[in-house]
Amino acid sequence: MASNIVSTTIDAEYPVAGVDNDSQGFRDNFQIIKDNFAAAEEEISDLQENAARKDEDSNFAGNKIIDAELDQATEAFTAVGTVNTNQNMSFLNGHYQSVLAAQELTLTLADWPVSGKYARMAAQLELADGVAGPVTITFVGEGNGNFKHDQSSLWLNPSPTSLSVSVTSNDEPIILEFWTTDGGDFIYARHLGQFTIA
Repeated sequence: MASNIVSTTIDAEYPVAGVDNDSQGFRDNFQIIKDNFAAAEEEISDLQENAARKDEDSNFAGNKIIDAELDQATEAFTAVGTVNTNQNMSFLNGHYQSVLAAQELTLTLADWPVSGKYARMAAQLELADGVAGPVTITFVGEGNGNFKHDQSSLWLNPSPTSLSVSVTSNDEPIILEFWTTDGGDFIYARHLGQFTIA
């Protein structure tokens, strides 16, 4: 943004040494300085509120970062932990979330960004300690939440409005990926597989 701080109108030659100077020149210069302090306060406050920071989180409120080169950037991860009740799996909790299932669950894929934005999140599913599998986890979508899924044979009774998988291990996770471009009206789903310890 262009600054409103203007210094060119200050009379740098005033007062003139050895002359009885009119006090209006003092008042004019002080008024310009005062106006500049007010403009500086407004601009600094705006920067403190709206500029990206390196020492704290910055919320871009849906504004674009354009023509950027990312180096060593990561995506958010949440270890949800042991889950024993139906609940939301919120996009607000990050792109990769791990769940330890204590019993059969329904997880609602929720809080997607508005239509026109590509958003994705992955789910890592394992059994909680002491739980004997298999345990079925069913995913539904918030709102319309219609699913389009890959052709993996590991989906249990897939339907347009729900997808289920069988979780069988507490150390060999099943990983799924979900994404949408229309705010969750259609959610694409891919079964990435079950991953074993080498």
